[in-house]
Amino acid sequence: MTSGTYSGPYWVGIMFGVAALALTWRGLPLGAVGGLISILLYEHAYVQAGQSVPPA
Repeated sequence: MTSGTYSGPYWVGIMFGVAALALTWRGLPLGAVGGLISILLYEHAYVQAGQSVPPA
């Protein structure tokens, strides 16, 4: 997942997760929204990569 078709949503999800941790650590409630977006993107990439047909 770190490279290939689903690497974009994977890495953006990871970046949103890091940003959400930083915002939450500073006491900003916006970090919760970032965390939810992070989970959405990561899980989308994880599920789609598992269900896709490998290239021949």
